[in-house]
Amino acid sequence: MNQRSRDVMTRVSERSRSLCVVRAMFGLVLALCFSVLLAAFASSQAWAAETKAYALLYSKGTEKTLVLQRGNTPETAKYGSLVTTYSDIEAKSSYCKWKDQGASRIIVRDALHPTTMSWWFARAEKIEGLNKLDTSNVTQMDCLFYGCEKITSLDLSRFNTARVENMQSMFSGCRALATLNLSSFKTSRATNMVNMFYDCASLSSLDLSSFNTSNVTNMMAMFGSCCALKGLDVSHFDTSKVTNMMDMFASCSQLTTLDVSHFNTSRVGYMEGMFSRCDSLTSIDVSRFDTSQVTDMQSMFNGCKRLKRLDLSSFDTSKIGKDGVRWMLPGCVSLTHLTFGPRWFETLNATGLDTLNRTWYTPAGLVANLSARPTAGTYSTIPPSTSSSIGVTSVKVDQVSFSLDKIGATRQLTATVYPANASNRTVTWSSSNSRVATVTGSGLVKAVGTGVAIIEARTANGKAATAKVTVGASKPVAVQASSVKINQGAFTLTKKGASKQLSATVSPSNASSKAVTWSSSNTKVAKVSSSGKVTAVSSGSAIIAVKTSNGKTAKVKVTVKIVYPTKVSIATKAFTLTKKGATKTVKYSLSGKGITDKTVKWSSSNTKVAKVSSSGKVTAVSSGSAIIAVKTSNGKTAKVKVTVKIVYPTKVSIATKAFTLTKKGATKTVKYSLSGKGITDKTVKWSSSNTKVAKVSSSGKVTAVSSGSAIIAVKTSNGKTAKVKVTVKISSASAGPTAGQTARDIFNQYNAYRKSKGLKQVAWDDGLATEAMKSAKECWQRGALVHTVKNRNKGLSDILQYASWQMKGSEAVAKWKASDGHRKMMQCKTATRAGVAAYKGSNGIWYYVIVYNFSGRNQDGN
Repeated sequence: MNQRSRDVMTRVSERSRSLCVVRAMFGLVLALCFSVLLAAFASSQAWAAETKAYALLYSKGTEKTLVLQRGNTPETAKYGSLVTTYSDIEAKSSYCKWKDQGASRIIVRDALHPTTMSWWFARAEKIEGLNKLDTSNVTQMDCLFYGCEKITSLDLSRFNTARVENMQSMFSGCRALATLNLSSFKTSRATNMVNMFYDCASLSSLDLSSFNTSNVTNMMAMFGSCCALKGLDVSHFDTSKVTNMMDMFASCSQLTTLDVSHFNTSRVGYMEGMFSRCDSLTSIDVSRFDTSQVTDMQSMFNGCKRLKRLDLSSFDTSKIGKDGVRWMLPGCVSLTHLTFGPRWFETLNATGLDTLNRTWYTPAGLVANLSARPTAGTYSTIPPSTSSSIGVTSVKVDQVSFSLDKIGATRQLTATVYPANASNRTVTWSSSNSRVATVTGSGLVKAVGTGVAIIEARTANGKAATAKVTVGASKPVAVQASSVKINQGAFTLTKKGASKQLSATVSPSNASSKAVTWSSSNTKVAKVSSSGKVTAVSSGSAIIAVKTSNGKTAKVKVTVKIVYPTKVSIATKAFTLTKKGATKTVKYSLSGKGITDKTVKWSSSNTKVAKVSSSGKVTAVSSGSAIIAVKTSNGKTAKVKVTVKIVYPTKVSIATKAFTLTKKGATKTVKYSLSGKGITDKTVKWSSSNTKVAKVSSSGKVTAVSSGSAIIAVKTSNGKTAKVKVTVKISSASAGPTAGQTARDIFNQYNAYRKSKGLKQVAWDDGLATEAMKSAKECWQRGALVHTVKNRNKGLSDILQYASWQMKGSEAVAKWKASDGHRKMMQCKTATRAGVAAYKGSNGIWYYVIVYNFSGRNQDGN
């Protein structure tokens, strides 16, 4: 093999080795990626298992709160007792199990991704956290906010409704809803919009410009009873698939214009009451309506009292029976021109048709001018008639479903009979469960017990309508405030910062909420706190108002008249303080007439030299100088200079040498001297290193307390110190008289007292002294003074014992003498002998007892 061949083989071998390395690395990367994917999958599974969505229902007092969250950990401290838990609320098959539980407050606590939201917030009074909902996969939103009668505003601009198919009754019954933001709504998949905005009685405008209705099949009562709606643009609506437009705009009584001229009605079968009670409409263009599939037009324009012209020339009534066109125009009192087309009653036999059903009336029985297109048949004008009976075709109740939260609560229902000119409009009311709710002949429903009842309104010819009433557990009915009063008439404040406390009384006294808010019309003149405290700011006037939670208001005028001083002066001239802590009060005066604000503030330019109090009292701190200033509320100022010159001693000396005290209570005053020139601060403080041995007074007087030694020190303000040692040696002999001496002293003082009263002296008796000692020990053992009477029958009669805490005999006798009972005993006329004992217990307390004899029936010896 030549060299070239060997080189080729070498290169091939090297390439093979490189390829093997690459393959090995690629295999390692694949293995790592697979491991990461497995870990991520396991993690996602664990996360999904741990973060299921739950609905937790709480109860606190009369309020129920529903919290939508991840996990099922309750927060009872925050929301009250847990009533129940609903699991897996994001599941496709999840049914809203809490819709009838009466939760007035619903909180979306965590980010949720539901797939169906039917009834989720129905009847809620307060909703929080809507922005945490991801609605991109939701298909059902029917009755989502149904019956939220107290919600005033909803911003749903972040809702993704691209997949929603059902929007039936979505906002139905939101009677207080005044603002509604649907700017991001995508409705291309929606098929059902029945009652979508029904009874949104407070909505004055509604922007539906984002709506795509190309797949909607049912628009029945979509805007029914939106009685505050003043503007509505549906000109872009695609109605090509709609089959039902019954009551679509019924009772939109504030609408003055409505463009439906483009509506494709080729599939619509029901137009009953479509524009009924649109009281403010002056014109409506339905000239291009295709009614070929319509089977019912009853009351279609009923009550359109401002409508003047109506072109029905395109209307095809071929599929409508005689009853289907009845009462189309009752109440159209301004209608003067009506145009029919060639297919009006085309399939009906004119000779067999009740002529009254083709008559259109105006006020006072006038007949509208009937015109026809050239190809139309000729219709004669027929005068009004009241002889024929007009039957009821339907009846409606103004409430579909409602709740009463307290036994005894009532709700007035109203039934509307159609047509308006029906001959017999009588309605009979009934309740399906009178144990839950009763109803009067006029439709007044009253709660009797908890549960559900169906209230029915039925006409004489059997037409009926119902309303469902739910009576919940007893709940206080809110009592609204009728008025609020302020306890003060107009008043004046004459000083900046001056204040006056106002109070408000809310009536009636049982109002559910007595909360009020205070406000000032001019906070530059006067401010008012949340508690009603008014504070003057500057001269002028302001109106202080108090307002209840439901808008009741009371007002009072405050006038601020502040007269400031024109000048402030200090009479005190510059002065000097020569001792730390030395003080001087600076006097000042104010100039001006009728001053109302005399407020001043004091300040020191150097508080390390001198401080000044709010009353102008200056206190020396250390050597130096400071400017003391007084300032009025309007900025007038006066100043005075204070100089602090403190000369401290250079040394303190004690002339007294170490000394000894040998008796408890013995004293000695320690002498000291200060060294230095021109000393101004001669303040000294005394101290003892052991106050259990010896105490020292502020003047240097040392008093012995107990045996031992202590260091007595004297210290100047600048820390100079001198010390002396005191030794206390108290001998036992000096501790006081012995027990025997004390007993004898008491005995002698007792006889001296008897002598002062002109009584015989008593003799010492050792036996009685022994009895006294026993009594003293008994007092010590019991830890209390014991008074007993004993009869020893040993020549001693009626022995009494008394105790005292004094050491001296005179003190013991004085103590007994102060007591009425003891004094009588001491003055016993028949006493001849006595014995005294003094005993010190192990607790360190002395007990003193005197025992003596007497004869007689009582302690007086008589």
